[in-house]
Amino acid sequence: MEIYIEMVCPSQGMNLTVVSNLVMDKILGEDGVQTESVGGPPCYAGLTSKNLGFTINIVTRFGKNLKEEYLHILKSGGITLEPSGMSSLPTTKFLIQTLGRSRKLTLESNCEKIRLSDVEHIKTDGWLISPVLDEVPETVLEYIKNNPGKRNFVMLDPQGYTRMVDPSGMIEIKNETHLNLKNISAIKLDTAELGSMTSGVFGLSGMKKIHTHYGVKFVIHTEEGTIHVSDANTHFWLNLPHVKIPDSTGLGDIISSAFSCTFMRENDVVWAFCFAVGAAAAALDSKRRGVEKIPKRSKVEENASYYYNTLKYEKL
Repeated sequence: MEIYIEMVCPSQGMNLTVVSNLVMDKILGEDGVQTESVGGPPCYAGLTSKNLGFTINIVTRFGKNLKEEYLHILKSGGITLEPSGMSSLPTTKFLIQTLGRSRKLTLESNCEKIRLSDVEHIKTDGWLISPVLDEVPETVLEYIKNNPGKRNFVMLDPQGYTRMVDPSGMIEIKNETHLNLKNISAIKLDTAELGSMTSGVFGLSGMKKIHTHYGVKFVIHTEEGTIHVSDANTHFWLNLPHVKIPDSTGLGDIISSAFSCTFMRENDVVWAFCFAVGAAAAALDSKRRGVEKIPKRSKVEENASYYYNTLKYEKL
């Protein structure tokens, strides 16, 4: 498997800490092609952030069954897994059936939870918390929110908090998810997750509720063909290219990490949003599967400049 990793200098020595379990994905495309890939936010968000010039800390759990080739992909991209992250349980594994830009997930194995002691010693500029299921306890989330790093930035992708597993292993989204979002800087939500976090309020109304009810500064909302971001005063949105893609796995992680890195570096929500959408578009344009879609920095920057000039917005 050929993976492009761009070697760049760190952004003024800044680092981002990704908290999530590593995953082994078995991806079944609409075309019937099956791909096995290392995955999860430590992979997609970690390698995207490295390509954008950040040093990355990974807080994760993985099993002894994690393939050597997957460890090599991460190591070649500048990501080292701490031995303390190895578990006696197998690595979390999903069967993913792609349906355009949506997916159907089935859990095949679930690794152990991240511990409070795993994060207490970390010195970082900012955090990206993105559980894939139940591996980030709320005690860990609370600690991070109260210790947000030098840049006072905490990005949350609450996908794992909104998920439950039915008796067959199928992943479903809860109708309601109750989570304390105080001190969260930014949150990324797809349509189902937004409805779960707001008890059934969707679209811009749901985004406004996240601001007013929880006090989150930035809300990123991804839906079919369009990505939105809002702060308390303005709603911005951009349209993604309409391309047929073989696999959408990891797009959310790419968006979250590109937004986080750019905002921490520039302190500019518009530029961060354009980088996030530019990274997603670059991944889509590659038409590749698994980690092969992680975008090059040059392509992300090119796309970000284009999207900056096509940005749509309205005052709230």
